[in-house]
Amino acid sequence: MREASRYPANAERLLAQNLHFPRTIKGIAVELKQIRYFVSVAKHKSFSKAATELLIAQPAISRQVQLLEEELGTKILFRTTRGVELTSTGEEVYRKGLAILESADELARSVKSQAERPQGKVSIGIPPSCTELFAPLIVEHCQDWLPGVELRIIEGMTVFLEGFLAAGQAKAVR
Repeated sequence: MREASRYPANAERLLAQNLHFPRTIKGIAVELKQIRYFVSVAKHKSFSKAATELLIAQPAISRQVQLLEEELGTKILFRTTRGVELTSTGEEVYRKGLAILESADELARSVKSQAERPQGKVSIGIPPSCTELFAPLIVEHCQDWLPGVELRIIEGMTVFLEGFLAAGQAKAVR
């Protein structure tokens, strides 16, 4: 039995006229790679220049842009002998594609930055003779440089601090 097409019977004619038609499936599955490739092609107005910039073979870029057009259900580029020109829909996809890529890049930077920041609980034992001098500096620097760290300062005589170390409630750092 033949699988039902996800496009209307008159899709080819509508695509040729660059008209939109209703989708027959739920949602659109566009990949960031497709958007990134399309934005590069649109920026350079050339598949070959985009391929050079992206270090990807030209046929692979062409195929991903073609898949993007199929998924969107409309032409977004006019292919000419001198390169490409954006359709009116292509101009909108280009503008929104830039915003999507910037947002995705910002998300990646944010997640990477969070993963690189130390997080957790840290206890520091300080003898009373040093607390007044060092504790405010330690707290201030920890808040500025290590916002993901929950700092606990234990003030006590050296013998008591050694007891914390022995009980495993603190660790010595040299």
